Amino acid sequence: MHKNQDSYLAALVKAQPIQRRRPRHEEENARLRDYSYTYSVRFIRNSKMQEQRICHKAFLAIFGITNRRVQTVKAALTKTDTVESDSAQSESEYDE
Repeated sequence: MHKNQDSYLAALVKAQPIQRRRPRHEEENARLRDYSYTYSVRFIRNSKMQEQRICHKAFLAIFGITNRRVQTVKAALTKTDTVESDSAQSESEYDE
């Protein structure tokens, strides 16, 4: 069940590589991000599926999820460009 939910959420989260760094602190002390994220929600209007960008807080509230859940989806999205289920990840650990 979580696999389907994570896949649906991952489809609504878009990762964009950081284009230009403007650190406010020295580079070795700064916490530099590699990606910027946008969130969206899908809905039907006039018999057509549409997608609307929304803020992070609205994304959490609409889907009733925690920030930790979104962080997990984002981490999987940026590492592999897909979201794997827990069972698939544990099976790959046994293959090594």
